[in-house]
Amino acid sequence: MELAFWIKDLEVFGQTGYLHSLNGTTLQQRKKDTYDPVEIKPPIFINNLDYLASVLRGSYKPEHDLSSLETNVIVVRILEAARQSAKEGKRIVL
Repeated sequence: MELAFWIKDLEVFGQTGYLHSLNGTTLQQRKKDTYDPVEIKPPIFINNLDYLASVLRGSYKPEHDLSSLETNVIVVRILEAARQSAKEGKRIVL
């Protein structure tokens, strides 16, 4: 399914700059006064069922990708820190 236009963007801020995802294929990095494009690798799988079938067949090993255990543990830690931050009203450093 193709979208007629992209309506979501994302910004991630760091100590020395930030990344801005303009759409599904364009990412910019800003440091001080420079904007640099960041290469985005195309996804290996577009269809979730093809991905699942490849993992179950053993033809694809989900290491360091969005569905990996490692990634999900990081996500849980971030979510727990966000919950704790909201509860305590202070910044939580991971």
